[in-house]
Amino acid sequence: MKATLRGYQQEALDAFLATGKGTLKIHPGGGKTIIGCAAIEALTIRRMGWPSPFLTLVVVPTKELEDQWEKVFDEQGITNYAIVTYAMAARKQTGMGGRYEHDATWFASFDLIIFDEAHHLAEGVQWRQLLIPAFVAPYALGLTSTPPLDPENPMLRVLPVLYERTFADGLEEGYAAPVEVRPIAVQLTEEERKKYAELTEEIRVHMLRRPGNFQNPVFTKRKMVAAMAEQKFTKLADIVDNINVDGSPQRILVWSEFISALEQAHTVLTQRGIRAEYVHGKQANGFRKALFENWGRTFQVLLAAKVAEEGIDYPTVAHGIILAGAKTSRQNVQRIGRLLRPMPGKTAKLWVIFCERTMEEKIIPLIDLVTDE
Repeated sequence: MKATLRGYQQEALDAFLATGKGTLKIHPGGGKTIIGCAAIEALTIRRMGWPSPFLTLVVVPTKELEDQWEKVFDEQGITNYAIVTYAMAARKQTGMGGRYEHDATWFASFDLIIFDEAHHLAEGVQWRQLLIPAFVAPYALGLTSTPPLDPENPMLRVLPVLYERTFADGLEEGYAAPVEVRPIAVQLTEEERKKYAELTEEIRVHMLRRPGNFQNPVFTKRKMVAAMAEQKFTKLADIVDNINVDGSPQRILVWSEFISALEQAHTVLTQRGIRAEYVHGKQANGFRKALFENWGRTFQVLLAAKVAEEGIDYPTVAHGIILAGAKTSRQNVQRIGRLLRPMPGKTAKLWVIFCERTMEEKIIPLIDLVTDE
């Protein structure tokens, strides 16, 4: 391997090698992929002399991360590996499609399984099934900045946290950029406020009838009203205009939960003469890859859904804008993580555009919790 490990990366690696099964909690931008490469190299050396080569499987949430692991493996001289998405790995585990049927032999052919963004193993039955090959494998490594908080979560019972590196640690040693959070409050129009109130009443009645049930579509409808608030898109364009006046870096990242909000943001920004494109998981992989390659060249603002919450690595990105707040602190950590890649003199800025007197106000304490970690 060509890279030299930082002190904390070596500590994390040693913690994993001591047990062979577990999760490393490392802040975004902390070099989790390099730690994974070092684990492969160390275990390969440990197994030297065995009749068969040491084989590694890497499981990632997106095709973009698959490409990034491929690139790093090539740079570090890592061979004898396979990379699949969580969706593909789950299909292979259950035998529901794909080239491999469920017979345990495919997973058993790998000596080490690395789960990048391993918090996905705690999200739903489909992903949790991947804990079975993790438990059976000789070695299994989880990499994430946001493991589940519940120590009894099945993921942590199979892959307990062995080492923890916080955002504050990275900031102190210069391995993460400082972040300024700028909450921006906007108002619902009279018509939007009326619709929001009507949906709130529907939710109240629903919860009286079915306490604890949050599956009713009315919750999403109410969230959509705030996500599509007219003033949000005007404020977004104003912020981008001000960034351009400052002569700041040319890549700006904007998030929303809803594709329709991305489309509306694109329309408003285009009307202002601002070059923007939107990316989401329903687009073809090749199209998404071309967008990331052209970002900062043919257009400035990338409007992104969940596909850009994890793994994208552009240190020059110093500006992020959240249009509709994520409901979990994990998503907020992942989003802020896209801005943390350090550069000399860089201070990242995160604008959070939220609607006053709505549920979106709850995102501000979550953001503060993340950045104060």
